[in-house]
Amino acid sequence: MVAEGVLDNPKVDAIFGLHVTSGIESGKLGWRSGPATQRFELKRHALHEPQDSLHPMPSIAISTATAEEASDIGANLRQFNRTAIGNYDIQPIRLIARMPEGRIVGGLNGHVMMQWLGVNVIWIAEDARGQGIGSRLLLQAESSARALGAHGAYLDTFEWQAAPFYMKHGYAEFGRLDDFPPGSYRLFMSKRF
Repeated sequence: MVAEGVLDNPKVDAIFGLHVTSGIESGKLGWRSGPATQRFELKRHALHEPQDSLHPMPSIAISTATAEEASDIGANLRQFNRTAIGNYDIQPIRLIARMPEGRIVGGLNGHVMMQWLGVNVIWIAEDARGQGIGSRLLLQAESSARALGAHGAYLDTFEWQAAPFYMKHGYAEFGRLDDFPPGSYRLFMSKRF
């Protein structure tokens, strides 16, 4: 049983864009997604209700997906998203920092999707740290993302990595997973442009 009002929380709405509209005790949970008028309903079944004898549940085998099958799963989810919010593009942001002699000393991989820059990786060679390369890469990625219509950025980092660096650039923590790995934590950070 969920305590009354727990799911009707503005913070949950802000993070997930969900708003609960019916009770849980009845076995039904309804919500609306953001301003859309579509309503969805989940019903308890499987273990709680007997299967329809005319339409038995098929025997489903779960196995490891191939790379192609995994790609298809992602494509299917993107198609589902498009039916909910319309078409959107995913634009890669790939930057490299190279010394005059050609040695790579840093880089950034990210993407712009749904008007947000997602920073996947920033790496700076140990002997090149402290020279502003990371700042230049991050600022260039943000500038490129703004040119593509992004209004903010998000990323994650581990406790031992670069949280102070990101805070210096205006990023703030919006989530944390403790014991990831055990004894440490993983931070989720964002910034509005």
